Amino acid sequence: MSQLVTTDNKLYNGQGSLIAAIAINGVAGKFFELGNLEKLEVTLKRTATPIKETQTGQGGTLRTDYHSPEIEIAADLHNFNQANAKLLLKSAGKAMPAKTVTGETLLDDLIAGDIVRLKGVNVSSVVIKDSASSPATLDPGEHYISTPQGSVKFLDVTGFTQPFKADYAQAASTSMTILSGNEVELWLSFEGLNRAENMEPVLVDFYRCQTDLLEKITLLTETSTTFPLKASVLLDPTKQQDDEYGYFGRVVMINQP
Repeated sequence: MSQLVTTDNKLYNGQGSLIAAIAINGVAGKFFELGNLEKLEVTLKRTATPIKETQTGQGGTLRTDYHSPEIEIAADLHNFNQANAKLLLKSAGKAMPAKTVTGETLLDDLIAGDIVRLKGVNVSSVVIKDSASSPATLDPGEHYISTPQGSVKFLDVTGFTQPFKADYAQAASTSMTILSGNEVELWLSFEGLNRAENMEPVLVDFYRCQTDLLEKITLLTETSTTFPLKASVLLDPTKQQDDEYGYFGRVVMINQP
C-alpha cells in the first residue's frame, strides 16, 4: 500500500534580536536594540461573523465573514537600559549633568535616626557642616552616613548648630520620569535565526506598533527579573496591500525564494 510522505519538512526553532525604531508616516528612524529576550510571541486574531441561512428551517451556516484583524506582540525583556526604560515607562527622560553642590541647607531640628534626602542623586564626597559662626564638620560614620542615591542618616547630632549644610559631588545620570512622555509608534523588526534549519535567517517586520503601559515592575527579587513589553500592531496606510509588504507586517524567508 502506498503512503504519502513529505520529505522536505521545514522546522523552526528560533532565536534572534528584536530591534525598534520610532516610525513616522510609515518611515522608520534609527533602530535600537531591545537586548536579550526571555520570550517573543505574536498573536493573530480576527472577528468571525457567521451568515445563517433562513430558508430550510435548519439555520445552518452559509458562510463566515472575517473582518477586523488584530495582531498583538508580547516580549519579556531582560535589558532595562535607558532606551528600554524610556519606552516602557512612557518617559520623556532628562539627562542630569555632573556638578558640584556647596552649602545645600538641610531640614532643621534633626535628631539621631532621622533621614533626609539631598536634592542630588548619584552623589559622592558628602561633607556635612553645621551653621555655627565657625562651622564644625561632622565625621562620616560617627555622626552620619550617606548613600549614593542621596540619603543622609544622622547618627549623632549632639553639640552641633542646626540647620546642617551639605557639600557633595553629583555624577551624571538620567532621570526617567514616569508617564510624562509623548506616545510614539514603533517599527519592530525581529532578525531571527532558525536553529532547526542550519541557522537560516528570518526577518519579521511590523510597521506601526503602539506599546502598552508597563503593568508591573518587580523591584525586589532574588533572581534577575524581566520587563514585559506588549504592543498592538496598527494598520499602516502608507504601505500597499501587496505580496511584498501588506498593511500590517511581513515574514521574510531569506533563503527560500
